[in-house]
Amino acid sequence: MNVSWNVKPNTLNVGQYPPDYRPPMSCYSDLTLDSSLFAMAPQNSILSHQRCETNVSKNSRKKQHTKSETGLASTPRKRTPGGKEVIHIVKYDDKIRELIVPSLERTVHPTLLDINEFNRIKQQAKVITMQDRLHMLEEADKRNNELMQKCKVRKDEMCKWSQKQKHGQKYSLLESHAHHQATHLLRRAFEMKQDQEDEVKRANRLIMGIKCHAIRDAQIAERKQIEKDLEDEERCLDQMMEEERRRALLDEEKREEKEQLKKGLYVKQIQQQIKEKEMEKILELEHKEEESRLITEAQVQATLDEIEAYNKKVAQQKQMRDDLNEINRQIEHFHALEQEKSHINDLRVQEYMRLKAEREMAREKELKAHRMAREREIARLMALQQHQQDLQAEAYELNALRMQEEVEREFRNKERAAMRKKKENDAAIKKAREEQILDRRRMEALEIACEKQTFKQVLKAQKEAAEKQRLDDLKKKHITQQYRSDIIKQINEKEHERIKKKQSKFEEEVALKMEELQRQGNMKDAIKKKIEELRIHKVPQVYIKEIERQLKLR
Repeated sequence: MNVSWNVKPNTLNVGQYPPDYRPPMSCYSDLTLDSSLFAMAPQNSILSHQRCETNVSKNSRKKQHTKSETGLASTPRKRTPGGKEVIHIVKYDDKIRELIVPSLERTVHPTLLDINEFNRIKQQAKVITMQDRLHMLEEADKRNNELMQKCKVRKDEMCKWSQKQKHGQKYSLLESHAHHQATHLLRRAFEMKQDQEDEVKRANRLIMGIKCHAIRDAQIAERKQIEKDLEDEERCLDQMMEEERRRALLDEEKREEKEQLKKGLYVKQIQQQIKEKEMEKILELEHKEEESRLITEAQVQATLDEIEAYNKKVAQQKQMRDDLNEINRQIEHFHALEQEKSHINDLRVQEYMRLKAEREMAREKELKAHRMAREREIARLMALQQHQQDLQAEAYELNALRMQEEVEREFRNKERAAMRKKKENDAAIKKAREEQILDRRRMEALEIACEKQTFKQVLKAQKEAAEKQRLDDLKKKHITQQYRSDIIKQINEKEHERIKKKQSKFEEEVALKMEELQRQGNMKDAIKKKIEELRIHKVPQVYIKEIERQLKLR
């Protein structure tokens, strides 16, 4: 803090003033203070000081006879380009100040807002407190519960109505036909959907294989029966041929010579027929062997396809299990990361609060030190000013004593010659001393008033600064509490959301399990229905038992 005292006392002629004369305050017009002394003062005190000087300047304009004492003069009023009135004031040290006169006219005009903008601003201006949010959440829960109750009531009513329609209502012919057709379509759609399941497809493949095997066995049995019939026919034919041979032999004996040529021709024809029969048998046997080979290859290929499909299904199930395990590991990892992140955020909040408290304490200590330093500096300046005034007073008293001694010496030398002049001088000196005493008292009163005004301004500025600091502390404390409550609320909301997600996941798993159980039951019913159809079509019981064994229905 720098203080500069530039004192330029006016030139004094000792012979012109009485002994107790003190110069006026205009002699100290060149005394200047560094502006950094009042750098800590708030802006309000500076503005109040400026307003005080403005009032003094206005009073000086009203009192023209004190113009010479205050040293202020006003110039004609002017206006700025913006239309504001400006007053130029000339101070006692020939400095000019510009004061802007406040105008009574309104510079801010209201605007017209439409109803939507007004409602939006009104809605945004509303502050939603914690109680309002809780009330809104309660209202939302209440509405959801009411909607769920209404839905449940409607569902019960619809179930009752459907039961009533199912048991109590008699359909007309067209309605009965439409209902039967819709039921048939739904049943067929459900059966087609069931046929798309892997287990049902496997059962269909098994049933198809069993059917093929049964058909093959039936064909083999039929072929055996055909062969047996052919053998019987051949045996009958042989018997017939033998009988005819015998008759031919008998006839041959009768017409041996006549039928010899015919007999040779007949033998050739018989031999040709036998060869053709043998060729037909050979071709038929080859055809049977080819069909058997093709059926065997088809069965082997079907078995290989089933094995390959089963291996693919096992691989897919293994891949799905691996994917599910990987997803579970990722979920556990993300859960651990979230817990660690939450812990880190809590530590950051605690560290921030601790650092903030330390900064607040350091700021309070620094402000207190600044206030103490400022008070000490003001006290030092006041003491220095008082000491300077005392020194000036002592100098004035010494000058006055010297002047008094000189006057007394001159008065003693001229006492005999100028008694009347001495009396006049005594009267003038007395009058001058009285005026000097009055001036001194007035100056002391002015100094006391100025010091009191300065002290009041400093005290007011300190009180305003303390009040502002208190309001800032309260505001910061409120912001900190609000921030802490928001963080706690966010943590609670995240925890509630996590619990809700976990519950929904559990419910989804239960629903999936129930759906899987229902699907398996439907598949078993569909497979049993197909097996019953096999029984209806009179498939041998051996094949049906083999299908049930492979499908593990027993």
